[in-house]
Amino acid sequence: MNFETNDDRRAFFSFCDEECETFNREYYAYRLMGNHHHLFDQSYFFGLHYSRVSRIIRDAKRKA
Repeated sequence: MNFETNDDRRAFFSFCDEECETFNREYYAYRLMGNHHHLFDQSYFFGLHYSRVSRIIRDAKRKA
């Protein structure tokens, strides 16, 4: 996922908000780089992994 514009960043945070609600997840810190991101989070949904969140966000951005 590339963050080239503020709209890209807004879309990323929108998807993060949806993930928080859907999977009972909390984000504590983030860092958006030009071509990737870092998230420090905690999930209360057993079995959900960071790679799944990344894939969900990437797929959602492609559809947008």
